[in-house]
Amino acid sequence: MDKPETKTCEFCGEQVLKVAIKCKHCHSSIPDQPSLTSEAKDLLAGGKRPFNKIKKRYLLLVLILSALVIILAPIAIYENAPYPLWAKIIAPFDTRPEATISSLLTDSRKMRQHNIELCEWHQREYLREKTLYNKKMKDVICSK
Repeated sequence: MDKPETKTCEFCGEQVLKVAIKCKHCHSSIPDQPSLTSEAKDLLAGGKRPFNKIKKRYLLLVLILSALVIILAPIAIYENAPYPLWAKIIAPFDTRPEATISSLLTDSRKMRQHNIELCEWHQREYLREKTLYNKKMKDVICSK
């Protein structure tokens, strides 16, 4: 009669049947793992990684870096980078702060807050378009 195939229990080191799910010596569960391929054994032993995995990682790194260069290059080239470029993109959505005279006259805190917002808006306008008019308006509004 042929001897049944056995395997070694990884907890106690005793021989058990290959189909066993629990060791008869230490009563621990034996994981049902498929045998490792030679490539996996090399990795566990500290061997070289497969070339295609290394290649994929470097390719991903190169793609990320090139995307950053493509996105950031126009900003770095543009004069006075990066704020004016963003200011020109945001300009259509950045409206001048509005308030009614009656609401400003009744509350001095609202008046101060409105002046601060107006000053900030004029400073952004001047950064967007450095004209003499924008400079004068920024100077007049922000000097208060």
